[in-house]
Amino acid sequence: MQSKNFAFQFNLFCMIKKLFFLCSLNAICFGSYSQFKNSNWVFGDSVGFNFSTSQFYPTNCVSRGSCVSISDSHDNLLLYAFTRAGLGDFTTLLFDGQDSLVLNGSNIIGQGWYHELILLPFPDDTNLFILFSSGVVSINEGLFYSIVQRTSNGYVMLSKNNLITKLKICDGITAIKHGNGRDWWVTYRQWSNTQNNEFYIVKVDPSGVSTPAITNIGTLLSPGFCNLKFNNQGNKLLRTHITGLLEMYDFDRCTGTMSNAQTIRNDSLGFPYQDELRFLWSAFSPNDSVFYVGTAGNASYLYQFDLFAPNIYSSQVVLDTSSFCVDCGGEIKLAPDGKIYYTHAYWDGVNWNYPYPDTLYNMYNTYLGVINEPNKLGTACNFQPFSFYLGGYRTYWGLPNNPNYELGPMVGSACDTLGLPNPSVGGALGTLSATFISVWNTLFVNAQHLRGKKLTYVYTHR
Repeated sequence: MQSKNFAFQFNLFCMIKKLFFLCSLNAICFGSYSQFKNSNWVFGDSVGFNFSTSQFYPTNCVSRGSCVSISDSHDNLLLYAFTRAGLGDFTTLLFDGQDSLVLNGSNIIGQGWYHELILLPFPDDTNLFILFSSGVVSINEGLFYSIVQRTSNGYVMLSKNNLITKLKICDGITAIKHGNGRDWWVTYRQWSNTQNNEFYIVKVDPSGVSTPAITNIGTLLSPGFCNLKFNNQGNKLLRTHITGLLEMYDFDRCTGTMSNAQTIRNDSLGFPYQDELRFLWSAFSPNDSVFYVGTAGNASYLYQFDLFAPNIYSSQVVLDTSSFCVDCGGEIKLAPDGKIYYTHAYWDGVNWNYPYPDTLYNMYNTYLGVINEPNKLGTACNFQPFSFYLGGYRTYWGLPNNPNYELGPMVGSACDTLGLPNPSVGGALGTLSATFISVWNTLFVNAQHLRGKKLTYVYTHR
């Protein structure tokens, strides 16, 4: 359905001479447009946080890395899942928003790394969800999916661990909304001992999960640990690699194809890895003009890169270097409040940290760092390490691997065939016009492209 003009009629008192409207368009909160949102983060050692209410709450999550969560349009937590390596098994658990284990929601294949899970609403059915999970280096190697149904009595796992591919999967699954605003593309790479440049792309539509399509693009590399991250528009895919490769590709949301490989930094390291170049984490700024990369090693680095610089890699700014522990730097992720959060796990390099001892609480595992103005270059981005207190809960290396649930269709494109509204309206700004008919003491307001936006009106009379 295309955005419609709509009129508000206000009956005014005769004494009101003028009426001023202030219109605020909020690109993050889309109101009733989206069925599902990224409002709640569940991660680490029992952390639950609602960005809408700014409230913490306890959860059953105990994960050093992989975790996902999905919320409804009213910012209520619906489901969350996490992997739990080292607690007697290597599986994934699925819980509902009431912190109850979903019926048949245990023993989902998983490993316990960092980007093994993606949780998606099923296209055209708001009561079905699909959880993708992978076994990275276990006997359950491969990519799998499980189907969850919401019923009047709660949630139930309808089918579990359905095999998509038996290939060994890199720790780096990601997803982006199809250009029609309904379906999904799930993207991952194979982990093999031979060099390759293969990307696998799976389409999820109302008919189910497609057979993976293979795209050969970019640098040949033995995959190992890598991270795949879409920008906010969904037209760019960034690949970061633990051996020092930074590479970006164009992505077509209509066809699910990749093109135009842009090597930002070549992979030229081999072993041993240099700490400052073990690229593992990444995040785009809200306007997609800047991206951030984190490393993992005996010292962890946080970089900023300017996507519009003539030489992107030379634009790097080192925002942080942490050497208080081994492999301490963790995930960086753009949040619903427009800020980017940066997590650390505390490890003394001797005694394994997962799970944390009951008495181990310090500034490193009870705070997140925050990039407060991520669109701005250099120190103007206002990065504040260990500035966001987790309310007494603890974090590890992972933050929720949630996709952009609220991304709409590509308005006007060949695949914009479903008539779904788009919060961004193809990038068009909202418009507002007002006409006061003095004879009727009535003000007519026409608004366009404001569907799902926040509208604030303020009037004054003189």
